[in-house]
Amino acid sequence: MNRRTFNLIVGWAALALMACQENGNTFDATGTFETEEVTVAAKATGELLQFDVVEGQEVSAGDVVGHIESDMLQLQKDQLHTQRSKFDADEKELTTGQRQLDADKDRLNASKSQMDASIRQIEVEKMKVDVTEAASASSKLDLEKQLGVLRQQLANQRRELKRFTELYNDGAVARKQVDDIQYAISVLEKQIVATEDQITSVNKSIDRQMEALQLDKDGADARIEGVVAQKMGVDAQQTGVDAQKAAVGAKREALEAQRNNIDVQLSQIDRQIENTIVSSPLSGTIIEKYVQKGEYMAPGKTMFKVADTKNMIMRAYVTSQQLEKIKVGQKVAVIADYGNNLQHEYSGVVNWISPNAEFTPKTILTDDERADLVYAVKIAVRNDGGIKIGMYGKVRF
Repeated sequence: MNRRTFNLIVGWAALALMACQENGNTFDATGTFETEEVTVAAKATGELLQFDVVEGQEVSAGDVVGHIESDMLQLQKDQLHTQRSKFDADEKELTTGQRQLDADKDRLNASKSQMDASIRQIEVEKMKVDVTEAASASSKLDLEKQLGVLRQQLANQRRELKRFTELYNDGAVARKQVDDIQYAISVLEKQIVATEDQITSVNKSIDRQMEALQLDKDGADARIEGVVAQKMGVDAQQTGVDAQKAAVGAKREALEAQRNNIDVQLSQIDRQIENTIVSSPLSGTIIEKYVQKGEYMAPGKTMFKVADTKNMIMRAYVTSQQLEKIKVGQKVAVIADYGNNLQHEYSGVVNWISPNAEFTPKTILTDDERADLVYAVKIAVRNDGGIKIGMYGKVRF
């Protein structure tokens, strides 16, 4: 008999009893007691090593009642932890290597900064040499410019000598005047020679200084070229360090992916190990036991059934005319019927009223038959142990 057929039979029984109420009965509807039942099935594969379950046993939600073997799962978990420990060690080693590479790069950057400072210092020295060289060049004496005056004087004296010699020959001037001019010419010639020697000597000294300054400039250029070459070497080292850092970063990413995969597997293993622990999903009573310790379990295999016998539900049926005086949350009297006029009354609360009516199937529905429609009602009852699942009961609204 299916559940719906059973409910219909009980409903029509309720109608019959309500009909009897008109003849003096003191209840409004009848029904049966039921409760929340959960059938617990295995979630893991393996031998059932422990199963402390007895029918009628009281349990609380979360109570562990059995264990399915988990040795292989624990072994897999230990292996995964070993792999993860190795990955952690590898990660530590890579981190140390990356820190060393960072230190190397910092050192190379510091070297480049020092080289840049050296180049700037050499450039300053070159500028000083250029200034000195310009000053030396401006100090060179212009020989023709310096001797121009003396040579002009010498030419003038020579013209005077010619003129006075002619005047002397004519007896117009004294010999002494001619001798004085010749003496003046001799002095000028000596001055010119001396001046030439002096200017030549000074200019040679300046040339030597300028040659030395040029050597300094050439040396500075060579030093700059050397520093630039060193910088290029440092750049090459930095490129190598960057390549190593990139390789280390790629290894760390790959390692992190492997670690994440291990963590996922560990989470799955933990879930599987957790599934080997058999516990009660609710507080109640073990009403059926289907397996024994030592049996081989597989996911989905039924193990036991537990029911909340502390909180019972009475399913009763009422007519549409009775609905107007029944509300959700309404307190009612519930009577457990043990037979042979043995009854016990409990306080109950209406917690659900079906929105759909149920009736005896017929091909034609007439107005007279509408009174035969019934509605299911659920009434919550706190059980003191006297109410059993499937027991017959009555309700008074």
